[in-house]
Amino acid sequence: MIRVETCRVLVLLLCLAWGAGLVWAETPIFHPRTLLGGEYWGTTAKEGYLNYLGAVQPDLIHGSLLGPELCSSVYGAGKLVGITPVYPPVGTVKEYLAWWKNFNAEAHQRGVKVQGTFSLTYVWGDQEKHTGFFKYYDDLWEADVLGPKPAPTPDAFLRVDAEGKPVHDKYNDWYTYSGCPNNPTWRQLLKQMVKAGIDAGFDGFMVQFPYFDGRCVCPSCQAKFKAFLAANYTKEELANEMGIPDLAAHKFTIIGSPEKTTPSTPAKPESKEAMYPKLDLAARRFGAISIKDCFDDVFVNYGRTLKPDLVLSMWTHFRQFVTEDAVNSDFNNYLDERTLLPIERWGQGENYLWYSSPMYKSDLKNGVLGDSALDGRVLRAMAGDRAFELLKYDYFRWRLVTAESLAQGGICFGAWEGGWSGGQDREQPNHLQSYYQFIRDNDKYLNPGQRESYADVAMIYPRQAILAGDATFFGPFRDIGRALLKAHVLFDVIIDQKMTDADLAKHKVVIVFPSQVTEAQRQLLSRYIKAGGKVIVHDAHLVDGSLNLEGDLSNREETARKITGLAGITFSTFDAPWTVEVYADRQPKKNRVLVHLVNFNRDESQGNKELPLAAAPVKMDLRLPAKFKVSGVQFLTPEVKGAQKVKFTQQGDRVQLTTPGYLVYGLVVIQGR
Repeated sequence: MIRVETCRVLVLLLCLAWGAGLVWAETPIFHPRTLLGGEYWGTTAKEGYLNYLGAVQPDLIHGSLLGPELCSSVYGAGKLVGITPVYPPVGTVKEYLAWWKNFNAEAHQRGVKVQGTFSLTYVWGDQEKHTGFFKYYDDLWEADVLGPKPAPTPDAFLRVDAEGKPVHDKYNDWYTYSGCPNNPTWRQLLKQMVKAGIDAGFDGFMVQFPYFDGRCVCPSCQAKFKAFLAANYTKEELANEMGIPDLAAHKFTIIGSPEKTTPSTPAKPESKEAMYPKLDLAARRFGAISIKDCFDDVFVNYGRTLKPDLVLSMWTHFRQFVTEDAVNSDFNNYLDERTLLPIERWGQGENYLWYSSPMYKSDLKNGVLGDSALDGRVLRAMAGDRAFELLKYDYFRWRLVTAESLAQGGICFGAWEGGWSGGQDREQPNHLQSYYQFIRDNDKYLNPGQRESYADVAMIYPRQAILAGDATFFGPFRDIGRALLKAHVLFDVIIDQKMTDADLAKHKVVIVFPSQVTEAQRQLLSRYIKAGGKVIVHDAHLVDGSLNLEGDLSNREETARKITGLAGITFSTFDAPWTVEVYADRQPKKNRVLVHLVNFNRDESQGNKELPLAAAPVKMDLRLPAKFKVSGVQFLTPEVKGAQKVKFTQQGDRVQLTTPGYLVYGLVVIQGR
């Protein structure tokens, strides 16, 4: 009897623990370090690719086209294309998945995971001519693979405008249509396709086209947008600032301002006011949440019931962000599908965060490195302990792309063939093999999960300003960041919504942009100042003891001098040209400091080639953590086998050393006692 009661109690405790989310045997989270993509742009199977994977051993590849986009073009046997070609060019979904099931098994034998690219919204075709997705759905649907049709016709789940017509846009010889992420029938269709992909042995999905379209005013969008407005705005705000006196009776002709199909422009860049129309801002917030809700429902909550270790990511974008030549003080130019999500939902459920940026090209004679130094720092701060990839569409600088990712703590990306990676001087015979082997050999230093940023200065990224519709801080943020980069000041980024006393205490100086700072954050900054930290505020007084950075920021050298003068301390220094960027990390548990050197210098006279020009030795005077005693220094670079010992001199809390020369990436490992 006692045993029976004991068992009952144990069962009850297990149930309670499960209900509270305390799962005792959680599935380990897969965080890729190396990734190959772009292979699915091929239209025929590439001989030798599996052998190449076995040699290079990436953690993960993007290997296929799945979901609604596949159904749009598969019956053309490679001759029909939405955006992504069908690879291999077979004629049915059943044949296609059978081919990939065999490929996936071969990849798994080589220790490589395979992620299929999967459209969240887009389909292609011409409804009037009954081509593309419409032909497949009506005439060719393969119920034995995809299950029964979730509705008799596509009209049941496509986005529709105020006239009840499907929303569509011209794209090459076809049109782009979209399923509505708020429509439960569309979500059901996606779920059936997710199951088919899992059955074919895919490890997960890279979810593409996570786009909300305010032109859709279907019943699902109408009802959900009204519920969102009612939950987040008062009746007075709705009536006086959004022109909606009776929300229940209101009928939206567009999700946003009724006279617009895209959100309106805000105040001029020089304005200090956040004037983005409240209804349009609400629509963009709602759109971001709608996409996230669909992703979670289909891939996280459903997909992981079928495969608990399903590898998930979402293909999102930086547009006109904080690059050297961006023009983005206008809120409309800040396009990021996650921008307006609540901070706790940003990236939730994803194995890694993926951002595509505009194509970054170097133009050294005009002072442009083509780097992602600011984008990467912001993304690293947002991602926290999650893996992330910043795709620059850098077709030829394959060493540099890897080096920059290593320095930022991101995923190292490349591709086997085509313009995607390496141009005409890619590594032979197995492109990327030496760099990926270098990453594996030095995992104890390079694993992002085992290091944290080490910097003299932190820039506070005001995400709250974006949530309020104010992007006027972007110009100053970019100018100050660029000034710090050019002066080789070690700095990183803290997100305002994630800022803590502990984060601030790791830095000697923090730079604040005054947009939308909360009272709680002011108190954090005041405590930081009282503890001896320096707070520099751009063009404003924020708290007692803060220092004002005034004037024109366009002269980068002068801006760096102003910051150094206001700080009143000696930062770490690096005797290196402007074509070298410097990052640093700490490994507190191993008592190590790491310094990453990334050399952007190259011969630009020949197109389609990287042609790096070797960097000279770098002399550095590095500030060390408190009570840190150096026991030895080593230098690592992919082009030299093994570690090189480096002489050093320690004086108090600073160490002086000179590195060997290197080609593109150099890692200084400073070991403490």
